[in-house]
Amino acid sequence: MVGAEDNFPIPSVNVTVKDTKIETQTDFDGNFKLQISKNSIQNDNVILVFSSIGMKTKEVNINLANTKKITVSLELDLAELGG
Repeated sequence: MVGAEDNFPIPSVNVTVKDTKIETQTDFDGNFKLQISKNSIQNDNVILVFSSIGMKTKEVNINLANTKKITVSLELDLAELGG
């Protein structure tokens, strides 16, 4: 998880599997891990939702069968920051 403007890691970003209660947060280096059981989803395609204060929420489609590592960048939400 990095900032789109500077490519620096973003800690404490909420990462949620859409339409489930599966969630985690990024660590200090912007890394995260999710453990998703086959019983908790309908197929190998899920949508991950990334959100953080001051950043635009982003949804990313992931195929779990083919994806082990992803890099996501978030953009500043200037409206939320009052700018």
